[in-house]
Amino acid sequence: MSSWLRSQWLAFQHSFDREEVLAGSHPKTTAVAVVGMWLVFGIIGYVPRLAEASQFVRPWIPILLSTIGGVFTLTVWREGARGPLALLATLLDNAFYSAAFVVAACSTQGGYAIGLAVTQGLVLIAFVAPTYALTLPFTTVMTIPPLLAFAVWMPSAAVSVILLCSWVMMLVGSVWASRRRELLAAQKKLTAAVTAANQIADESVQAALATTLLSLGNFLHELRNHQTSIRANLSYIAMQANLDAEARAALDDALESQEAEEQLTRDTIASLKEKAGPEAESFLIDEVIERVRSSAAIESDFEAAASSFRVKGSVDHLEGVLTNMVRNAEQAGATHMRFSSRLEPSGHALCLTVEDDGPGIPEEHWPNLFQPFGITTKATGTGLGLYLCRRYVELFGGTIAVGRASLGGASFDITLPGRTEKTGA
Repeated sequence: MSSWLRSQWLAFQHSFDREEVLAGSHPKTTAVAVVGMWLVFGIIGYVPRLAEASQFVRPWIPILLSTIGGVFTLTVWREGARGPLALLATLLDNAFYSAAFVVAACSTQGGYAIGLAVTQGLVLIAFVAPTYALTLPFTTVMTIPPLLAFAVWMPSAAVSVILLCSWVMMLVGSVWASRRRELLAAQKKLTAAVTAANQIADESVQAALATTLLSLGNFLHELRNHQTSIRANLSYIAMQANLDAEARAALDDALESQEAEEQLTRDTIASLKEKAGPEAESFLIDEVIERVRSSAAIESDFEAAASSFRVKGSVDHLEGVLTNMVRNAEQAGATHMRFSSRLEPSGHALCLTVEDDGPGIPEEHWPNLFQPFGITTKATGTGLGLYLCRRYVELFGGTIAVGRASLGGASFDITLPGRTEKTGA
């Protein structure tokens, strides 16, 4: 028996949100509620004309009951809604508030009784039911006030119906509150799981990219060593005098190719070193767009609604994003592209739209388009291009979204924070 009672008590302990109850038991909130009840009962019970019309019998009883409820509520606040005493006070304060209205409704006549009964029902449905899930301790305590009313005062039919309907609606609201709380908890768990999964995926991709860069660096280092050996051997052969003209020409071509290969390796290593830790700099977006357009094989135009907009970050990152989009459009068969920009209402961000007249991207692919190793429109694609575009945009503190272009193909909206550069007159 004791274990059953303990389980019921624990069920009530987990039937409400502690922070919500603690906020509702704030001294200011409690004072307003209790003083308001004092005024209602006092005016109806002690103002001569109203007292005569309402026939309020012993109004001091509802005033006392509401005061006791206030003491319990302040106890909840003082205990921080923690511990056995706070839990007991949480269970009893609403019962005393309800009892105050029930006694007042049963101690008055006519419209006053109906009005007080309706007020009690509104309090139960609007404040009590959404806060507490349905448990045996809660149901038992909240059943006592209407049960005593029926047993002791025998209220009128109208008041009895209102009290009974209020009690039933409170129970229904508590069941709904319990279900809503379960759904919210499940949603929080799902959101946390998705966030953790995305974080793990991002970390895995970053680790894979870091490993790839290390492997590439090691490959280039070893390649340069082999190139040195090859060049030394070719130079040794070139110094031999017994080569005919054709062999000499072929050897010279090999030396030139080998020298170009060495230069490419040196340039690649230097570029990797430079990009290993790019420093943030301030630059104009228009200049980057024009540079990308000038080097693109595809025809494009640029509509700059907001010129001289300056952002802070790596120029290479933004140039890489735009170059990737130009390359994707070309490979998709687009013949024309359009770059356009508009200033956000706040004036602190710019939305850059890049669109083309290609076949576009199917809408069902949009949700996973920027995920690592996700959707790719090319048979030989890795699924990393648009993911890296997203990460580069996020380094600026911006966002990127895909849509359908007015030209008929794909459209990308890139929002970047920054500022408009002031120009002199």
